[in-house]
Amino acid sequence: MAEGSIIIKPEDLQKEIDNSRKTNGEVKALKYDIDKGNIHLQSMDMFLECLGALNAAIVKFAEITEVDLHSLEIVKATWMKLDEELASKTTLDRVTDAFGK
Repeated sequence: MAEGSIIIKPEDLQKEIDNSRKTNGEVKALKYDIDKGNIHLQSMDMFLECLGALNAAIVKFAEITEVDLHSLEIVKATWMKLDEELASKTTLDRVTDAFGK
């Protein structure tokens, strides 16, 4: 293997994607809240605002992660297609492709 090469094992990559998607669903389901009851303090209101911002950030993070996971699936599919194309070529085909026929 040449230095800097990347080897993609489709089955292993898909397992990682599936596991990450499951974990991402669990993260997206997180929602922090507090019952302030009869407490009327400015600091408590600010804390509630912070919790709202945290919840929004968690949802956004999960959305971005899902986009990344989808991109990985595209990379995997593209790699598998290229691998299939290369596997179907003979050595002569590869040589003539390299020299522009």
